[in-house]
Amino acid sequence: MQPIVIDLKYKIMATYTVTLNERTALGKGLVNFLSTLPEIKFEKVTDNKTAYNPEYVAMIKKSQKEAKEGKVRTVKTEDLWK
Repeated sequence: MQPIVIDLKYKIMATYTVTLNERTALGKGLVNFLSTLPEIKFEKVTDNKTAYNPEYVAMIKKSQKEAKEGKVRTVKTEDLWK
């Protein structure tokens, strides 16, 4: 049987994607811990993509703005089915 030789000059690397909430103590702690490790390279990726149609998002934002400005119509529940 031939011996297996592993050349350590080639590093085996893997990429992991971790989603965390940086506003929590655990999230902050994990980011701080990873930043102290010399062999770990990590980067924060901010992805502003959304699963929603941009026209739908614009319509919702417009409605929220109008609601803040008081441009709303109130309907009594008993009048909904008339």
